[in-house]
Amino acid sequence: MKDTEAKQETICRSQQGKDWFLEADICIVGSGMAGLYAAMASAELGRRVILLDAETQLGGMAYNANIGAFCGFFSNGKDMESCRPLTRIYAEEMMEELRAAGGLFPRYSSETLVPTYNDLCFLRWAEHKMQSMGVQVLLGCTVSEVQREGRRIRSLTAVNRYGKVHVEAKGFVDASGDAALAWAADLPCRKSEIDVLGSQVFLLKEVNCENPPSKEEISQRAAETAEQYGLERLKGVFFYLPNEGGMAYVNMTHVPTPMDPVEASRITMKGKDMVDRVVTFLQKEFPETFGRACIQKYGETGIRQTRSVAAVHQLTAQEIEDAVCFPDRVARCSWPIELHNESSGYVWKVFPYDHVHYIPLSSMISPEADNYAAAGRCIDADVTALSRVRVMGPCAATGVAAAHALDLAGDGSVHQIDLAELRKRLERNLL
Repeated sequence: MKDTEAKQETICRSQQGKDWFLEADICIVGSGMAGLYAAMASAELGRRVILLDAETQLGGMAYNANIGAFCGFFSNGKDMESCRPLTRIYAEEMMEELRAAGGLFPRYSSETLVPTYNDLCFLRWAEHKMQSMGVQVLLGCTVSEVQREGRRIRSLTAVNRYGKVHVEAKGFVDASGDAALAWAADLPCRKSEIDVLGSQVFLLKEVNCENPPSKEEISQRAAETAEQYGLERLKGVFFYLPNEGGMAYVNMTHVPTPMDPVEASRITMKGKDMVDRVVTFLQKEFPETFGRACIQKYGETGIRQTRSVAAVHQLTAQEIEDAVCFPDRVARCSWPIELHNESSGYVWKVFPYDHVHYIPLSSMISPEADNYAAAGRCIDADVTALSRVRVMGPCAATGVAAAHALDLAGDGSVHQIDLAELRKRLERNLL
């Protein structure tokens, strides 16, 4: 067909605009680590799964925020060999598949095993996994409304650039990070009274990874020259990827993460300004390592803690300190206190090697809903406790737990399931 023969039609929304109506057994909001693992578990249970996310790519913060390291999957240990896996269901398979694809690099850091990964490799792993398991993915979809009947969520409405999508399901997993599903359903939520800062993580290329300066050296120099370079955060985290041709993920900024559309948009640009100043500092002060370095990619603003569901039980910092082994435990972790509540640094308290703390199902379920479960960083925990359980390992484990809790509930309630059977299903993540 010749170009001149191509025809167009004139349309308007009032005549041709339409909504999309979909049905599923399980609808999951958010495709970060919690959402991906909830989708895998639900699909393996034979459920029809719809996974939707406001981003245009799968992976949540794990891909879009340039994190570059799998945090919280392993116990503490004196060396890499003594760190044992705490989240194992699907995680061992994921890491093996990424390793086989050349996208995973073991790394011992901060007294635990924190494997670094290639973000593009992780993205493609997530996409292939969802496709192979028959999960229906909806990207660029923001939840705008939720329809409830009494204690049950019946459906949600999401909006993307092409129109509205209505999803009806038997069960719902809120892996949004901000309790977006609970908020839209008018379920009680919690918000911290103190600011918990996020980070603008970035990826550098052309880094000389042979003998990089220590974090302590960089922090000391940052403190000495902060005014000169306009630095705000003085303690940084660096993940070097020598196998990737000399690249490094750098986390050396602190940015507010307001739940305000105007301010949040402004912060995305302010965060990149902070990154530019950090790069100049690194280039000038550590030329042997960073003299030729330049930015490969700015990540999205990394969010740590914003809004959470107000669940049956709020996990407390004291319960984590005491390693309370809850009867309804569904996940475990050893991650330290990592509280980012001041611009120049953060609180970091590492537990002893033998410490393991637990997350109960009661911190994932709302007292006002029977077919809803939160997973990931929007579970109910006080500010300090959440800083210890919001990383990828426990997020993945709570995603799996949410899927199994809803499966056991069926048409009934997540408040009345067989907890012994739930623990049996989750055994590999609990023993």
